[in-house]
Amino acid sequence: MALFDKFLNKPKHYYLMHKDIKVLLGEYNEEKHRFEKITEIFSYDHLPYSVRKSDGTVSLKRLDHWFRWRGIPDYRVGLNVLLDHLNITDQRDLLDKEYALSVSDHYWIREESERITYKELNFFERSYDQDSFGIAMFASSRFKSPESGLHTPNNTLCGYQKKAWFQRDGKNVLLKGGTPIYQQEPINEWLASEVAKRLGIDAVEYHVEIYENQLVSVCDNMLDIDTELITAEEILSLCRPAKDIFWLSPYQKTLVEQGIADAAKKLDDLLVMDFIMTNTDRHNQNLGIIRDANTLEWLKTAPVFDTGT
Repeated sequence: MALFDKFLNKPKHYYLMHKDIKVLLGEYNEEKHRFEKITEIFSYDHLPYSVRKSDGTVSLKRLDHWFRWRGIPDYRVGLNVLLDHLNITDQRDLLDKEYALSVSDHYWIREESERITYKELNFFERSYDQDSFGIAMFASSRFKSPESGLHTPNNTLCGYQKKAWFQRDGKNVLLKGGTPIYQQEPINEWLASEVAKRLGIDAVEYHVEIYENQLVSVCDNMLDIDTELITAEEILSLCRPAKDIFWLSPYQKTLVEQGIADAAKKLDDLLVMDFIMTNTDRHNQNLGIIRDANTLEWLKTAPVFDTGT
């Protein structure tokens, strides 16, 4: 019987894709939502940046960390209400519901035997049910979201605050809430973007509105079908400084080596913004660089975003 159960739970073979490029093939456990073995690597260059190690090898542990970090964290505000509205018990079950697609990068997974293209799937060019997940995330009243509410890029939207992607005028826009009861963060996001305009600092532009009787900040996605975000956490995983060394210097050095000549100026701008806003929540996940998803060229530092706290 144990052997039969083991057979039933045998991992399937999945590709990790980058757009329509096969990156690797591995054994993927659908129940645990993780790659348990890397069978073959097809494109080392297109691997997620943090999965590679400084010695040139690929880490299964890092792949697992990178993949799980795509999902909704267990500390999301209102998580239990969201799960109840979506009629699921564990947010990790959402991770590969829609091929693990995101609108922060162009990675996704598919079964080895499946024949489907990124053009058919991606949420930069494909419409999706916005209101079902959005209401499930923000509404206080009890209801059950339809099945269509599970097929969105919101399944791979990390972060603490309530948030959801919507489509407006052909663009993906992010609605993000604040911490009860003052809901201060949306106002801070708007204020930071106004300060940045006056100082000539490259920053995401925010405005505020009311959604489901809650104050939210609203911004356009800074990325598109040809670009993606690599966070500072991913970059620092390869140029990891010694424990007694402040990370800013080696991080800046890596950006310059990759062709971002104005990295020092842009990081100074970020620090100035955080000083003015007395921001207490700048971390390695809310800064980074924007990369060309086709050529893999590092284009520029990401504009200042997530200045809510």
